[in-house]
Amino acid sequence: MVENDLTYVKSPCTASDFEANFFLHVFPKHTDSSSVELQERGVENLDFNFGRHGVMYDDKCRASVPLPNYDVARIRTGQWIRGQGRLWDVKYDFVAGEVADVLDELQTARIDPVIRSNFDVYMDSGQLLYHKSGCGAVDRDTRFFLHLDAIDVDDLPEERHEHGFDNLDFNLLQHGGETVDGDCVALIDLPDYEISRVRTGQF
Repeated sequence: MVENDLTYVKSPCTASDFEANFFLHVFPKHTDSSSVELQERGVENLDFNFGRHGVMYDDKCRASVPLPNYDVARIRTGQWIRGQGRLWDVKYDFVAGEVADVLDELQTARIDPVIRSNFDVYMDSGQLLYHKSGCGAVDRDTRFFLHLDAIDVDDLPEERHEHGFDNLDFNLLQHGGETVDGDCVALIDLPDYEISRVRTGQF
């Protein structure tokens, strides 16, 4: 990645390499309130074809795609041919490894989760950490709800006053992902105001 571009290089390459379409799905750490798609889906679709972003010279193919100007949690990319499906799929988690380190510290310190359920939830240092061993596609893809009641309603963001609670709903891949060991993890920073109740789970 150079200057916020994602660069694809293959050498040697053939016509079939640049005839296939690319899928590129970018997961932000935080959703952009101005984007309905990011709010609802937690992912931005930047699919493209080689002709739009690539060049071929000698026997080398090269394509550069500008990435959005926000903190990226995860990238999933690869190529596919209509009617034949994906040729290959690569994913990279920017956050999951960091969250796994925090989880390891909590477990080494023998701190127990405050919630034991489909996902165990730990609370420590103003953060909530979600963890599940051996997670599957449903665990990864099902959206989480996270509702916080403040001791003083006036501490909530102004747009949440009428609702009486803060809404921090999220997708796993925005704040974590799947570790190399097959665990699902996510780490959420809690707001600074005093909290009276936390309600969380999956839809």
